[in-house]
Amino acid sequence: MNNMNNNKIVSVIDVGTTKIVALVGQRIGEYSYQVLGYGHVISDGIKRGNVVNVLSTVDGILKAVEIAQKQAQITISEVYVGIAGQNIFSNKNTAIIEREKPNSVITKEEIEQIINKQYNIPTYNGDQIIEVIPSSIYIDDHEINGIDNLIGCVGKELKISFNLIIGKTKNIKLIENCIEKSNLKLKRIFLEPIASSNAVLHPSEINKGVIMIDIGGGTSDLAIYHKGMLLHTAVIPFGGNVITSDIEKYFNLTFDDAEYLKQNFGQAIVLDGDESKQLVIKNKIESKEPIIIDSNLLSHVIQARVEEILGFIEYELTEKANIKGKNICDVVITGGGSKLKYLNQFIKYKLSIDSRIGTPNIYLKNNSNENFANPQYSTAIGLMMLAIQELIKQDENKANETNFTKENTAEHKDNLKTSNNNNNTKSKKRKESILSIFGNIFKDSDSELDK
Repeated sequence: MNNMNNNKIVSVIDVGTTKIVALVGQRIGEYSYQVLGYGHVISDGIKRGNVVNVLSTVDGILKAVEIAQKQAQITISEVYVGIAGQNIFSNKNTAIIEREKPNSVITKEEIEQIINKQYNIPTYNGDQIIEVIPSSIYIDDHEINGIDNLIGCVGKELKISFNLIIGKTKNIKLIENCIEKSNLKLKRIFLEPIASSNAVLHPSEINKGVIMIDIGGGTSDLAIYHKGMLLHTAVIPFGGNVITSDIEKYFNLTFDDAEYLKQNFGQAIVLDGDESKQLVIKNKIESKEPIIIDSNLLSHVIQARVEEILGFIEYELTEKANIKGKNICDVVITGGGSKLKYLNQFIKYKLSIDSRIGTPNIYLKNNSNENFANPQYSTAIGLMMLAIQELIKQDENKANETNFTKENTAEHKDNLKTSNNNNNTKSKKRKESILSIFGNIFKDSDSELDK
């Protein structure tokens, strides 16, 4: 893609269990983005977020990229990709640093050094650290909200707790391999729960405290924010497909028929007074009678699995994230699975927290395609936003480096000029001194001659 850094145009790929999305977008304002093209194809090589069939995955990527290229009228050559999968998890680590110069201000470079050291923390064989994200910051027991707010602070003891996002090296290599086989250059891998959060959460929610739940086909991604920072993230190995599979097995249907029932007649809970309906599914074998399904029984099957998924989420909230005492104000549900009828109300009831459906069009230009009001595109839109933010950060770093070089060059020139002036002054003084000595000699000689 030509002049990508200058135009702030990026290409991203969301490789999901049920779909592969290739998306091209750009930033058109400080908090506004625009989709230039997107391709959406059915995924056939991914299970619970992990690549199981490279050829099928590559085929899906190529098809999605081709569609996105035609819409955006550009050639995609490098991409940013999201990662989740059932083998992604997070560990906590706290770094305590005794600063040698407590009265000197904390710089961006100092913070980057601390973060980079976290990538060297040992992991189990076959695991690798994907991302390092601060979750709490203290300087001399004073809490700092946000890593950027640490720049310019002074103090002796710096204490930063980190979320270390860890994944299986083999799964990461498989994603890299699929991108390479699609004749694309991989720029960076982002964590999908953070991408989805970027697309659907308002800054006020992140500051107050919010739980983001992205229910996909194979997994449910969880991200918890408090005081502007990521408190905890997790990937739960159950999503919308497991609900479809339960319907398929319970009523002896095909997967496609079960998915049709879930999307059109399914609901997360059976409400009092719900009238039972007889749903008719035509049998694929013409000689067999149609399948009759009770709508309330269908909802009971769905509710049982939804409760199980929420059980995993509650465990992460209470046992892993330790949100007790934290002011968590909202739950935001997104992803394709969030469209299940009454799911929003059921989650609000189970977690006793206000809940809403998060759509990824809140930061998009008003005339962007209405399709992006669909929560199934949250990850792709979020990846686009993260990729653009990454480019902006790189540009800022380059600008700072250029300014630093210019300042050093100017300082060097000033020093050189001062040095030359000093040398000239010294040289002049030496000449004057020498002339004075020789002058005295000549003067003395003349005096002697006069005698």
